[in-house]
Amino acid sequence: MKDLPKTPALDKMASVRNESQKIGEFLEYLGQRRIILCEETDPPLSYDAPYMPVNQDTEQLLADFFEIDLKACEEERRAILKAIQEKGSK
Repeated sequence: MKDLPKTPALDKMASVRNESQKIGEFLEYLGQRRIILCEETDPPLSYDAPYMPVNQDTEQLLADFFEIDLKACEEERRAILKAIQEKGSK
């Protein structure tokens, strides 16, 4: 469709889709096995618990790894939708 806005963030997301899908499946597999990703706390919460579960969902972890701005992706999606709606109302 002509006259749609540029989408560099969505293009980047699409370019890593296959790789991110595999990594996401692996992270899901770890969760099914009750293997939890943790990060070291500083200072440690206690001697017995120097680690805490990572407080990010898989989508955000993958976005961080591939350096994709999820907020920019959402803004691009909204811009595309707006352009399509405006084109349809003409």
